[in-house]
Amino acid sequence: MGIGQQIWLIEGEIDLTLGDETYRLATGDCLSMRLDQPILFRNPSEQPARYVVALATDETRAGLGYTQR
Repeated sequence: MGIGQQIWLIEGEIDLTLGDETYRLATGDCLSMRLDQPILFRNPSEQPARYVVALATDETRAGLGYTQR
């Protein structure tokens, strides 16, 4: 089972390092990724940063009360 993650920046900015790649996220930006590498979050400023993290699995929805048609 794989796990995915999405980051949505509500306010401020963050540097997100995923493996060897670094992304600069600013207010309103969204980044989707697989959770198969080390992740580092860093706020490059003294201003607050607020963000939402959403996780999802690759599991089929059939076992979660959903039916596929």
